[in-house]
Amino acid sequence: MATTATSVATVTQISLLTEAEYGCEHLAAILKDGEDRGAKFTIAFLKQIALRTSDPSHCETNGVKPLPSFKRSVAKPEYICVDCSERHSNGDRQIHSEKAKHLFYVDSRTAALFCQECRDFVYDHELEKIRAMASGLPSRIRIGQEKLDSVRAAKLIEHAVLDAYSQAKKDRDTQVKRDKTTTYIFKSLLDKTNKTAKKRKSSEISTNGINGDHAHQNGVNGNGADAVEIEADEAYVRANATKRICQSEGLRGLFNLGQTCYMNVVLQTLLHEPILNAYFLGNGHKYYECAVDGCVLCAMGKAFADFNGCDKKDGITAEQLLYSTWKNYPPLAGNRQQDAHEFYQFLVGGLHAATSVEEDQMKCHCFFCKAFFGKFQSTLTCPMCQHTSPTEQTLLELSLDVQLHSKKQQMNGTLHGSTPTLAKCLQSWVSPEELTMEGYQCQGCHGYPDKLTKQLRIKRLPAMLCMQMKRFEQTESETRKMRGKIDFPLEINMQPYTVATTTAGSSSRSQNEKFVYDLVSAIVHDGVGLNEGHYIAYVKQGDRWCLFNDDKVTLVSEGDVLNADAYLLFYTLRSLSW
Repeated sequence: MATTATSVATVTQISLLTEAEYGCEHLAAILKDGEDRGAKFTIAFLKQIALRTSDPSHCETNGVKPLPSFKRSVAKPEYICVDCSERHSNGDRQIHSEKAKHLFYVDSRTAALFCQECRDFVYDHELEKIRAMASGLPSRIRIGQEKLDSVRAAKLIEHAVLDAYSQAKKDRDTQVKRDKTTTYIFKSLLDKTNKTAKKRKSSEISTNGINGDHAHQNGVNGNGADAVEIEADEAYVRANATKRICQSEGLRGLFNLGQTCYMNVVLQTLLHEPILNAYFLGNGHKYYECAVDGCVLCAMGKAFADFNGCDKKDGITAEQLLYSTWKNYPPLAGNRQQDAHEFYQFLVGGLHAATSVEEDQMKCHCFFCKAFFGKFQSTLTCPMCQHTSPTEQTLLELSLDVQLHSKKQQMNGTLHGSTPTLAKCLQSWVSPEELTMEGYQCQGCHGYPDKLTKQLRIKRLPAMLCMQMKRFEQTESETRKMRGKIDFPLEINMQPYTVATTTAGSSSRSQNEKFVYDLVSAIVHDGVGLNEGHYIAYVKQGDRWCLFNDDKVTLVSEGDVLNADAYLLFYTLRSLSW
């Protein structure tokens, strides 16, 4: 058993070293390919590098669109796709990658290589050696007309790379000790550029201007100094660099402690909320001064600290939060499936109770009441005199009855089977409802109406708004779950569902932004009953979406999120005015 463990550890270490050598694992998968894939990528990349210093007036050379000359005055870079040479802004780059499955781009300002999968620039010391060679090629092969420079550079690169891959394959087939393919390319480029340089007269060599300076800077004078300088740089980088974890791997899941997925999905949602990170990581609760057994604030503080710890990259366990939950709220204790919505109610209520002595959340001004609690207004209207009786209540979440909305659709003659939407559910929530009353005396006309009209409206919105899709229906014998898709948007304006009037003066863009929310999490329940099944969460992290299935984390698209059968939706206010 010990031998097996050692072998596995050795393989893991080798894998990590290989990834580090190649900048990132996605680049490694290409450069380690000794066949057409690696050669095509290297040729395309080096052509783009070489053409940066050629005449930018040429629209295209050998199927490759040249990059503009380097200009430090450019504030925002363009990203040029290595595979197809299309130019994209920072925002459009991700769209292009999702559509075309192209991962790598060249920064138009610096020629640095960007990996879309890692969401970061990547540095590979082997690729850097041949990049430095390629960047100086136009100044070395300028023969005759300027128009020939980029053509000659592109052909030279293509021939050098193909020859290098061919030689590497021969050495591999004959079991000769061989270097990395990039080393073959470096030697091949050096050999071909030296042969080309010998064909020129010394008077034809440009030693002035930006191209001459660039050639000297990259050590392409053919005397071998370039190799020595780059080898020295490589040795320095190897000795001082550390491997940066790919962001797609750096996301951290939560280990299941035994039917605790209901806790994990809610906690993942909160762990990615910036205002909560600012509170718990900014010494909002001094846990080292707290002596309360099972303190919810201490448990959450530890979860945020563990989650953001930079010394680890694997999942974390929230055992302290689980202990606090079992101790402070017995209905959730025990190793059985629980309701994620009920856990959210306990957790937020517990955070408020541990922070403030004010029991009424509508009167409290603590951090958590501002973050999670709002209030709504319930108004009763007398049909006899139109007198209204408003009352205010705490708003922790909006519980939207999807089944009631479907029944209203059928009663109104709406097409049967149409997909419910979040907007329509919210409209049903604020629509007036007729109540049958017995013995109720109106305070306006002092009469006794048989019916009253009840209407709900939001009076104060929280920073984070939870919406529960009421998918479960309790019968005498069982709890039934309503399956089916509910359409919801990535952003929503909540003003139509509030008491705020929509006049000409208040409907301006600045006013509307006060009510705009962005989706940050969609929690899905997979199962037939409330007390069984499994929870997963789609959570937004930066500009991307991730699927959290306990300790397993997967990058997903916006389409995957919008197609989810959501049970809980979490939206955050776009513009805070605390």
